[in-house]
Amino acid sequence: MNNLAVQIEANASDIFMKLGFEPIHINSEKVYKSENGYHMFTFIDSFNAFVIEWAQSLDEASKNMYEDCDLLPISLGEDELLRQLENILIEHYSAT
Repeated sequence: MNNLAVQIEANASDIFMKLGFEPIHINSEKVYKSENGYHMFTFIDSFNAFVIEWAQSLDEASKNMYEDCDLLPISLGEDELLRQLENILIEHYSAT
């Protein structure tokens, strides 16, 4: 993962927490828990993009049965990618 991706991942964590998602670890992976399920924010090298992954239950998350939901290419730039992430989380995944 390149330096920009690491920086985006750290700032994305702040967005998840600001919106009320609880950071936890499942199978050594950082996961964000909400009333609507379990979410991972994963960088995919081959796409040079982040994907928001979602599992409905702890059991699904523990079995790594996540659905790939939203793709955010790093080519958007950090500010735009984080803005889109926040909008997607508010619209589709958060209880706020």
